[in-house]
Amino acid sequence: MALDVLDGLLTTVTQQSLEEIIKNSITIPLNMTNTGFTLPDNHQLDTHYHDALSQPLPMPSPYCMQLDESWNNEILSYNPKRIFNPETYPSGSSGTVGNPSDFMQFILA
Repeated sequence: MALDVLDGLLTTVTQQSLEEIIKNSITIPLNMTNTGFTLPDNHQLDTHYHDALSQPLPMPSPYCMQLDESWNNEILSYNPKRIFNPETYPSGSSGTVGNPSDFMQFILA
């Protein structure tokens, strides 16, 4: 993903981890104390859904989606539960997770 390439560039130039860059540039200055790349399981706020034939269904973790021929029939993999694993790498393309008040801090900045 292009955002992961940008992550690599930023970490190389700043000599900081992506998590440090996000904390120092965004979450600490905006007092976003409940935003990060991982969270304890008891902080999950939503259920991830995927399209099914008759109705949306809860997305399993991991979830693989077959793309059509315009995407060279590639398979796209999602893992909604990765935010609960502190061993996963911080990824710009997978994003951070936070609560509504932190998100409002970000929007209003």
